[in-house]
Amino acid sequence: MLLQSRLFLFLVLMLPALAMLAPLALGAPWRVPIRPTGEAAAILLVLALAISPLKALFATTAWTRWLVRQRRAIGLAAAAYSAIHMVVLTLSVGSFADILAGMAWASMWTGWAAFAALLVMAAISNDRALRAMGRSWKAVQRLAYPAAVLTLGHWLLLTREWTNALIWLAPLALLQLARLAKSLRARNSNERTKR
Repeated sequence: MLLQSRLFLFLVLMLPALAMLAPLALGAPWRVPIRPTGEAAAILLVLALAISPLKALFATTAWTRWLVRQRRAIGLAAAAYSAIHMVVLTLSVGSFADILAGMAWASMWTGWAAFAALLVMAAISNDRALRAMGRSWKAVQRLAYPAAVLTLGHWLLLTREWTNALIWLAPLALLQLARLAKSLRARNSNERTKR
């Protein structure tokens, strides 16, 4: 069934990239798709990170099982938008020397560091790597958390617009806090029953 296919979901998630890149075919400058591709990468990263707390808060339901199965497709789409973002940025800047000079600015190196983390995770987001790496696979996938923090820093340092960043990142923070609170309540309850 198509709705169970990771590839199908990945392709659906990548469809907006065509609209984001279409102005280039009409002669628009390379800088035009930089912001929308970066925002798409950030939003998809947040969605992928929201799946674990949603599962913890709402137990095992059909929709949480579906989300868990599809998390890899969502994460890979985030990495793909990040790669497109970096390609159009690089082509917009036009010079490797200028890109290196830009690394002196926190607004730039945070973006490149987030991209590097997403690239590493995407490279091992397959069943063969999962089998080969065993438990360490999960540890590498946890790079998503620092990638999200770096993405937030990159976004805020570049745009100085808290509103959009908070609209997408606040729900993730609230979900993580609710997950932590539930875990602490369960631990306290278990300790009381052991006494």
